[in-house]
Amino acid sequence: MSRTVIFAILGTLSATSACGPAAGGAAKAKLELQNVTGAALQGSTLTTQAFGGLHPSSIAVSSTHYFAMKLASVYLAQDIDPQTQNNVGESAMLWVSPHCTNADDCDLFDFARPTDLVNADLNSQELDVPPGTYRYVRMEFCYHGDMPTLPNVEWQGGDMPSPHGFIGGGCGVTSKEFDPPLVLAAGDSVAVALGYDLSNATSVGQPDPNYPGAPALTADDGHGVGFNDCVVDDAGTTKTCFTVPDFVPSAVAGGGGPGARVVAQDDAGASGG
Repeated sequence: MSRTVIFAILGTLSATSACGPAAGGAAKAKLELQNVTGAALQGSTLTTQAFGGLHPSSIAVSSTHYFAMKLASVYLAQDIDPQTQNNVGESAMLWVSPHCTNADDCDLFDFARPTDLVNADLNSQELDVPPGTYRYVRMEFCYHGDMPTLPNVEWQGGDMPSPHGFIGGGCGVTSKEFDPPLVLAAGDSVAVALGYDLSNATSVGQPDPNYPGAPALTADDGHGVGFNDCVVDDAGTTKTCFTVPDFVPSAVAGGGGPGARVVAQDDAGASGG
């Protein structure tokens, strides 16, 4: 039951996002991350409910101690084809990892730390962005078309003694939709934030012989509840599972400084694609 869209195919990033916008003026944008675990993000439905709002007694939500992904880049996308998940229209780079030479050697970025530590490590810089209307932020696992072959997502929750890794299918993670869309004009300056809440990311239940190797737990009525990854303890009595959280985008004019105003904020629980 992955709440977050992991996309399989990327449209080609525009030349303007790699080499700077075309003549006529640019906007500027800087990426920020907001770990709001345990707190609601104003104007949004970020506090996603586990199991579609159901909380079966056979499955318990537990804490997430560690969540990291190997990111090659993060960028804005004007739109996404709902069938192919390809980019539609302009795309604009927000952040590029300085540590990648291929998809497997990108550094694991730990999202479970407090917001100030996360952003200090991110060390994002303001970049030129082509003016336009953007609806999504995409976090990319692939590196110049090179797809991961080794685990690129790691997590640790509940009573797990150590982190566990898995290959996040496809090329990355797509945010929920900007609502309203993010509209940037030449000369605009914004901080684009991705908020996420790990409160419901880890769940614990009993292994079910009907789903011995599947990333799933069994609800009270017997149906399987799917996750991105699961681990069974050495005793074979507890199964701990993880779902990549939603990433909710917002943007604040002026880079988030004094007097900044909200430019766009997800407030309707729109689909991430």
